[in-house]
Amino acid sequence: MQQCPLPPMTEPSPRLLRVWLAAILLVTFAAYAPTLHYDFCWDDRLAAMGSNGQHAHPLVAELRPIGEYFSNHYWPHVTPVGFTYRPLTTLSFALRYAVVGDHPQVAHAINVALHVLATWLAFCLLRAVGARWVPALLGTAVFGLHAIHSEAVTSVVGRAELLGFAGAAGAFLLLLRARGVAGPGRGLLRLAACALLFGAFCSKESALAWVAFTPLCFLVRGWAHPPAAAAPTSVGWRDRASEAAVVLLPALAFLALRARMIAHLPGTVDPAVDVVANPLLHAGFVTRALTGLMMWGYGLLLTLLPYDLAIDYGPAQFPIVTGFGQPEVFFALVGGAAIGGLLVGGLIVARRHPLLFLATACFLGFSFIVSNIPFACFMLFGERTYYTPSFGGALLVAWAAAKLTQREALRGPALVALGVWLGMSLHVLVDHNAAWRDNATLVSREVHDHPRSVRLLREAAADHAVVDEMGLAQHYYERAVALDPGLMGAWIALAAIYREAGELDRAAAALQAAATARRDGRGQLIVRLHSGRARLHLAQGDATAALTALDACVAEAPDYLATHQELRRVVSNLATNGASGVRERAQRLLEAAVPLGR
Repeated sequence: MQQCPLPPMTEPSPRLLRVWLAAILLVTFAAYAPTLHYDFCWDDRLAAMGSNGQHAHPLVAELRPIGEYFSNHYWPHVTPVGFTYRPLTTLSFALRYAVVGDHPQVAHAINVALHVLATWLAFCLLRAVGARWVPALLGTAVFGLHAIHSEAVTSVVGRAELLGFAGAAGAFLLLLRARGVAGPGRGLLRLAACALLFGAFCSKESALAWVAFTPLCFLVRGWAHPPAAAAPTSVGWRDRASEAAVVLLPALAFLALRARMIAHLPGTVDPAVDVVANPLLHAGFVTRALTGLMMWGYGLLLTLLPYDLAIDYGPAQFPIVTGFGQPEVFFALVGGAAIGGLLVGGLIVARRHPLLFLATACFLGFSFIVSNIPFACFMLFGERTYYTPSFGGALLVAWAAAKLTQREALRGPALVALGVWLGMSLHVLVDHNAAWRDNATLVSREVHDHPRSVRLLREAAADHAVVDEMGLAQHYYERAVALDPGLMGAWIALAAIYREAGELDRAAAALQAAATARRDGRGQLIVRLHSGRARLHLAQGDATAALTALDACVAEAPDYLATHQELRRVVSNLATNGASGVRERAQRLLEAAVPLGR
């Protein structure tokens, strides 16, 4: 095999190596230490909390038998059906809740600890695939302090990304160590690697890309022949078959469990996904591919230069490219050219520059899964989904550092440039992390920085409504529907605000707009639409029309918990104070809905 040319460099003492690595890990911890005092924000309030005052998460609020976590989707309290499957991530939330309850500081501390662990594993992985000590340390610093990791670490739900990377990286390192161990110890190490991989897959679906990336790491290690590595034990076909089984069996087990979970679900689109978060849900392949290439190219840009971070990327900020006649197709073609060039370049230099090849494979392989090109994802674009792809940046830095050690004239400027990049990234990271102090701070800052984010406008409106600032809530809802007239939920909320203000005509118009808006599959919106009509009819003094609207509510979603909750809010007064016929009809509606304890 062709050996990768490495510069003549003596290894430092183990003590010095540990000191430098400890310093990087300490700085990484310090960068995220302020988050230990933060609250639950954004998606955390739905997925990571036992109860946020409005929604109780049945799999978090009470520790259930282990089988229930592997037979339920990620959002059981949001929608009756869903395709997102992360049982171990949900179990980690439940275990925390069982011990300390909804304690945000503990939840954030777990995430920070996992990121520090992942950073250490990134160093071990860099060394394992051939990086010498200085390049490996520089790549580790890039991984630990990369600003694009802000959301993955600071948001509690980002734990899925952390567990996925840490479990799979740890599995590869155990497999590598098993090659140098004889006897029963080799089998135990492989069994442990198998368990870690299964845990990674059950934490985040995109970790399945490690099925391909793990053998690539072994391949690159074989090409590089790093002097720092111990002489490899002879690996025969039986050992390679065992390693393949360790990688494939957890993947097959995960896919079988997920298939069993979704077997009874209709359709191919996850009903738990908000169409506002990803308008590509119902799009054809051409639209998905063109828009996906544009966003994929943007992900590459943020991986190289994380300068402008956001918690939401929606269609009002990034256009949906539906065909080649749009001006925005230019950005899709640029993104496609960048991705294609990266792919071709990585393949061309594979044997001469193994680390560079592995860097391109890491970025392209893991980011392809979340690009929306092969299938529609949970969101149009999310920074936290680039946690593992950004390890490609660490590999790129390690490769570049190894090459620059051969050119003394470039070494100083290169280190200065990397120092500037790390300083910039750290500044962006700390600044962005500060917004996550609590949900109000996060939303108010983000909606100011990204005023065309429909989700943020909708969230800001809801937050103001909770504290009875209805004027501001109305302002944000109106801005949201101006950008996206298809927002059923925003129209329904606006109708309630208008109704409470006595503007019944505007309330009726808002409900009419809601009826013609998109229906994203979430049952509670239809329930709220019929409930809003009922409340409007009551405000107009027409109890019969109100009950007719509630009849439609029960007919639409008789087995949905929100149906019962909305009925109790609207009908209870009629069931006790209405005319005789109204009371009887109202009581029948209440009995038709599901029990509150569902």
